[in-house]
Amino acid sequence: MSFKMELGGLITYGVRKQPPFTSAHIQEFPASRIVEVLHWYRNLRHKSLAEAQEAFSVGEILYIVLEETAVTLEGIIRCPAYPDVDQLNVILSMVLGGLSFLERQHFFINLDCSLVLLSNAGDLKIGLHKPTQGISVSEGTLRNAQLARTITSRLMYKTTTSQSHHASNARCINSSPDNARRKH
Repeated sequence: MSFKMELGGLITYGVRKQPPFTSAHIQEFPASRIVEVLHWYRNLRHKSLAEAQEAFSVGEILYIVLEETAVTLEGIIRCPAYPDVDQLNVILSMVLGGLSFLERQHFFINLDCSLVLLSNAGDLKIGLHKPTQGISVSEGTLRNAQLARTITSRLMYKTTTSQSHHASNARCINSSPDNARRKH
């Protein structure tokens, strides 16, 4: 049994019908991205990067079987519960660990919270991204710092990417973690 779902991009979620009841996430890529995708999964291995369990092609399509994930960082941000300081530190250390590894490999990406996946084991994993071309190490480092600030702000104040800067600031004042805790 399988169906398509949005989880850091469109994936196929497959479940075995007979015991053992295992499941898998399968991501499809066009032939034009085969070299890039295989390079990512073969050469860029880190505990904070999504892992491919298998790769195969049929015709002009490359299929990557990924470790199973349940939710994205965007989903965590949209959750009404606020993370405590320890949870926030863990989230940031996992994401920044992956970004720092990619930076050391001179591989820079435009990261989006919807493409950071939470594994069933509770680990945040950066999924496959298209690399940013022509960016210097200093520009990449600056982007990573800005990303850390954005993730922290979005987790602490529950802002969405569609909110304007003004609306986000108003929401931050009215719905800060301290105010949310006082209501209960």
